Amino acid sequence: MNDVVHQLREVPGTRIHLTFSTDTLCSCCPNKLGEDLCDTQEKVKRYDRKTVEYFGLEEKDYVYQDLIRAIDAKATPEMLADICRDCCWFPVSACCKNICSGKYVK
Repeated sequence: MNDVVHQLREVPGTRIHLTFSTDTLCSCCPNKLGEDLCDTQEKVKRYDRKTVEYFGLEEKDYVYQDLIRAIDAKATPEMLADICRDCCWFPVSACCKNICSGKYVK
C-alpha cells in the first residue's frame, strides 16, 4: 500500500484505471472474498455509487493527479458526509479537512 500511495502522490502523470470492482488495492484486504466480492460489499458499492454520481466518474483510465484535482474542485463537506456517513474513520479522520479545506462548511 505504501508503494502505491507513494506512486500516486509523488510521480506526476501516474495513470490509473478506475474500476467498479475489486482492484489492486483490494488484493491484500482481509475483507476480499473473491473477484468483485467483499465481506462489506453493500457498503463498498454504496460508497462507489455515490462517488460516481457526485463526481461524474467513469470506468476508464485517468491521470491520478488530474482526477484528484477535479474531485477536490467539486467536493463539499456535505457530499463527503453523504458518501462517508457510516465509515468508522470519517468522524476521526482528516478526510473532510484535507479535501474541503477553505470551503464553506454549513
